[in-house]
Amino acid sequence: MPDAVVLIESLTKSYSLNKYVSRLIRGGVRRGTAPDALNGINLEIRQGEVLGVLGPNGAGKTTLLEILSTLLLPTSGRALVGGLDVVKQAARVRKLVSYCASGADTFYPRLSAARNLEFFALLNDLPPRQAEARMKTVMAQVGLEENRDAPFQHYSEGISSD
Repeated sequence: MPDAVVLIESLTKSYSLNKYVSRLIRGGVRRGTAPDALNGINLEIRQGEVLGVLGPNGAGKTTLLEILSTLLLPTSGRALVGGLDVVKQAARVRKLVSYCASGADTFYPRLSAARNLEFFALLNDLPPRQAEARMKTVMAQVGLEENRDAPFQHYSEGISSD
């Protein structure tokens, strides 16, 4: 499909639950499993087309966008962005895609920007010195040096009420 900018074939994302979380879930969910976030999605987006992704909470919208932006691995199936496989060619896909998530679950709202970045650096096994250097660079790039310790929930999302 030479015209396809995004090509998705039988894309599935399933999540496993640990034994403690699965005990809290009631009604039809077997221990250790969760409903599929995506179940066999097929989609083709051609050059020049505009697509809106709509649906209720839990429909898989964020999961789909996170897979296409290489933030999340699919369980099965295939997704191509610009002809590049989002799993096998993730570094090249990241040069083509920008994804800016919004919402309370993106960052921890009561933590500062510095603490959020530090938390995610630790999750990604960055050595403390390297994490601090990257944090300083990012803070400078987005102009947050002076407000690095303010709670994330007080930052502007850039949305005007006008």
